[in-house]
Amino acid sequence: MDKIKERLAQIAQEAIAQNPQNEAARQVLDSLWQMPLNVAAEILKAVGGTAVTMGPMGSGSYGERKDALNQILAMDTGIPVNEATMEGLGNLAAGGEVLDIPFRALEEGVENITGSDAAGDAAYWGSQMVGPGLVKGALNLFSKFGKTVSKHVGIDQRPQGDIISKGVTGVTRRRGGHYGEHPFDRASQGAESAMRATASAIEGIMSPQAAAIMKKHGVAPVAVRRIQSSRKILDNPNVKAETKKHAEKVLIAELRKVQAMVLKEGKPVSPELAQIVESYHPRKIEVTGVPKPKQLQSVLEGDIPLPELRLLIDDMSKYVDEGRPNIYAFGGNPQQTAMSGTRHSKILSENPAELFVTKNSTYDMIGDIWSRISEGQRFDTIQNKWFPKPTPGAHGKRVTKYNSLDPMEFNSDTINKIMGSKTKARKKVLKREAEEKYPLASRFKKGFSRIQSENVGAETVKIKGKDHILYHSVRGSDDPLLASTPAALLLNPRTGTTRVLAYDEFDLGSGLTKRVLETGFKKGFWTVNSGTFTYPDSILRRVGVKKRPKEKAIEYTQPDPKMYERIDEMLDVSPAKEWGKRAVIPSTIVGTKKKRDENRKARNIY
Repeated sequence: MDKIKERLAQIAQEAIAQNPQNEAARQVLDSLWQMPLNVAAEILKAVGGTAVTMGPMGSGSYGERKDALNQILAMDTGIPVNEATMEGLGNLAAGGEVLDIPFRALEEGVENITGSDAAGDAAYWGSQMVGPGLVKGALNLFSKFGKTVSKHVGIDQRPQGDIISKGVTGVTRRRGGHYGEHPFDRASQGAESAMRATASAIEGIMSPQAAAIMKKHGVAPVAVRRIQSSRKILDNPNVKAETKKHAEKVLIAELRKVQAMVLKEGKPVSPELAQIVESYHPRKIEVTGVPKPKQLQSVLEGDIPLPELRLLIDDMSKYVDEGRPNIYAFGGNPQQTAMSGTRHSKILSENPAELFVTKNSTYDMIGDIWSRISEGQRFDTIQNKWFPKPTPGAHGKRVTKYNSLDPMEFNSDTINKIMGSKTKARKKVLKREAEEKYPLASRFKKGFSRIQSENVGAETVKIKGKDHILYHSVRGSDDPLLASTPAALLLNPRTGTTRVLAYDEFDLGSGLTKRVLETGFKKGFWTVNSGTFTYPDSILRRVGVKKRPKEKAIEYTQPDPKMYERIDEMLDVSPAKEWGKRAVIPSTIVGTKKKRDENRKARNIY
């Protein structure tokens, strides 16, 4: 064995003698284990030395303690260091020194003002505790702005009654929040959201506890604060039921937002968060672009036949980035807390897709058009009025008016004509046109000017040679995460049955704002809901379609009874690692700087 070792050493020496590059390669390979060992040793010296000399075990004056710490930092660890390792440590120290410049400047400034070495050191170490977070955040702003900033944008866009809301309200006399009717509601709410996001980002850097929670679960301080304030509302017996319901929706929306953000980054959701949100998004699939009909059919709630589902997916593909990985989350709705509709359009089941077939919806309007046309009524687009088929003996003027109007057939062209913005929604359109005369005010008044019967875009499509009507709708909900959600609806005029596919991409803006806030994210996140609905017998009887089948009884899903306990457990994250990192980084800079200086002296650079 000894002879073999001697022979191998001889071969290595001969190889190095023949080609000096072999020695350089060996040094580089050795530095791969020497570098981390030397850095780890410097960290241990710095952390251990600080604990011993500056902690309760230390003795003497501050100057004596600092001298003792410097002696420990200067100790030789005995770990091998070749020239390649020296260069690496020198580069590391040089980089650390560049990052260290503003903190050293702060140290010197405090020393000059106070005349105290201890005060200067305290300022230096204190700033270093948050320095790494600031540096990382600044770097992320250049390459991953959206990912860095978006997590600090809150979901709830209404005044929250705290000092920030009161301050903004005092300046602008704001009344309604993001979708309020005051001209400056949206602008002031944007300012308030920016203030909250800034405060959240600062807290995420300054607070080790907040940083630890963000790293483990992705929950930013702004979300933690909103979750806790919602908990207080829910625990207060004097708060109105409507306010409690909204607080519960905000709490769930914040957690669902965090899940969406984490998945968009391409990271796994922590088990603690997944367990809480599972009831609200029990099924998920990930595909590039849009899913295939069979993929979607396997996870939808309710059986939509493949030919009909294929048409709905084709329509959906107009709005989806075909080349991007997309996560589709299919919603549950425990006790209707996720999305139950606005105050005037409550849903009765747990399926959020029912929101599109409630009173005063596009679905409701089309059912009305269908039944009136089937009864022979005609529509005057000038007067925006229906005229029933005259009965025998009707007044002559009514008969003359009816006969002057064209006969109507229920098809996509007729639907678009009647649902057009100049007929069915004339009053709202005139109101919006009046607002647009004042561009400064109307710029911020987009929330209530949405018109239900606009952009229906009905078209006739064929399935197995038979006509179906495909059209579109947008519904507002009280789900803070979704707000307004679009859907495609497919009506079979022979049965009165409509298939609904609702899809909403999770984003924090539109246009340029969306593009900016999307930077750094790898994937898209969509909330999808579907359903099958048939018009009531009162309409089916008028259009000559047989009665709809008997519906199943509603069964309500109970939410997780331990949800609040799980939230507390999720937010109870130890900040020990964050404190350790913040202490280690400046300590490493000190250690590597000393090592670099020693190496320079050894190589006669000075």
